[in-house]
Amino acid sequence: MNKKKIMAYATAFVTLLSVPTVVTSVVATESVSAFTRINLGELIRNNTFDYNVATPWQLTKISPAEASIEVKDGKCYVTILKNGEDGRWDIQLRHRGIVLDQGHKYRVRFTVTADKDCYIYPKIADQGGSFNEYWNYNTYQKIQLNAGVPTTIDQIFQMNNATTRSAEFVFDLAGDCQAATFPYKLTFDDIYLTDLNHIQY
Repeated sequence: MNKKKIMAYATAFVTLLSVPTVVTSVVATESVSAFTRINLGELIRNNTFDYNVATPWQLTKISPAEASIEVKDGKCYVTILKNGEDGRWDIQLRHRGIVLDQGHKYRVRFTVTADKDCYIYPKIADQGGSFNEYWNYNTYQKIQLNAGVPTTIDQIFQMNNATTRSAEFVFDLAGDCQAATFPYKLTFDDIYLTDLNHIQY
């Protein structure tokens, strides 16, 4: 093989090696950058509604209660149209499939605004079976909302019960939470449930 062929093969080989090296370097840099923005202790998968979708949040209604949900402009809007007959749980905004570890501390944060005076009853509870409530506001208290005034809640609780893999974050909206007249609208945003025992990056 003459010198020209050897040099051509060598150049081609070096070129092939250099291209993947550059690409790999770029991908690694982006991966590290993305990883640094992850909060490993955050348990809510849609906190801010920035992508204008509700999932995994769900609006549930027990007839004859009526309500609707809309997500736009980075906020979740729930319109209460008609009250139910059984209780405040007749209309719920909920996020299921939450794992709570025994002994861990959790921080609960959210902001809600109503266009009429009303109440909400937030809770973190078992989504079936015993329906144990692991957190609620100030020991089973409803939160009073004044029309047009954003209300932000920020509390910490410890999971003293056994570890559960089937908890849910729920806002009860019917029954004794209702406004004096219908319809009325609630706006939810910045909903967080953070495990303070996990490392945050």
